[in-house]
Amino acid sequence: MKRKIPLGISDFKSLKSDDYYFVDKSFLIKEVIEDGAQVLLFARPRRFKTKKVSYYLSDIHLIS
Repeated sequence: MKRKIPLGISDFKSLKSDDYYFVDKSFLIKEVIEDGAQVLLFARPRRFKTKKVSYYLSDIHLIS
């Protein structure tokens, strides 16, 4: 079965369960946590919803 491109999908769980394409960069989260910096700057594209990032992080935390 062909994988689908996730247009308009904002739920990480459905990305995994419905076999959509996605790029897993979760290994970067471990680097950020273990870095030990006092200040972190997360640059994001314009109109990028911060809720999506928080949902993604909470989903990853629940999965692992």
